[in-house]
Amino acid sequence: MRIVAIVVVALAALAVAACGSGSTDEAADTTTSPTSVPAVENTPVAADPTAATSSQAKESAQPTAAPQPAAVMIETAPCTPGASLEEQKATLAAAANAQFQGNTREDLPRLPFGADVRDHRQGGLWVVVEFRGDELETIADRKAALDRQMIEAYAAIFGAGCDDLKWVDLSGLQRAIVKVGMMGDPASPQVPVFKTRMTAEEAEEVDWDNRHSLDFSEIWKELLLNPRWRDELQGTGGN
Repeated sequence: MRIVAIVVVALAALAVAACGSGSTDEAADTTTSPTSVPAVENTPVAADPTAATSSQAKESAQPTAAPQPAAVMIETAPCTPGASLEEQKATLAAAANAQFQGNTREDLPRLPFGADVRDHRQGGLWVVVEFRGDELETIADRKAALDRQMIEAYAAIFGAGCDDLKWVDLSGLQRAIVKVGMMGDPASPQVPVFKTRMTAEEAEEVDWDNRHSLDFSEIWKELLLNPRWRDELQGTGGN
């Protein structure tokens, strides 16, 4: 009986120990296991339609850059060998007119009258062109634009290879305030502000392929520069 009692007691102790161990494991699991968080679906956020509209409005509100005059020579058909004076005149007029196509920033025809090809009193042909320049922000910008246009026009006209061409005169027309005469308000008419001349002999000495690296103020003859422009460019006054 004593042996049975001892066995019963031992079994009871084992049962108690087992129950305690199970409780400890459950507690450990409860404290160490990470808390599960319900998954949140990544729903894309709808774009604000007013933002796109605002951005488009800002872009459309930006001022559109006005077209600048062409800075490259426009090639036309050259004179044919042995061409008559009338044929040469037509070729030279086409070469000159091609360089001043379209309108200015003020939406005025860049070439108001068309090139005039004349018989020079000293013999040969004389090309005369008056063209409108763009009313850019500064006189320096306006003058530089006229220079570029003249360089390309001289290259095209002399590049036409007409045997009887002797002289070319180019005049840039812009609004200007002169020292004597009318006030140069925005409504004032455009007048010649810069005029140059080049002869066939001078043109023959020009490396036209490298013309953009040359100082043409030392090549062409300056016939006219508006006094106010000259003062401004020399830093002595003007606007």
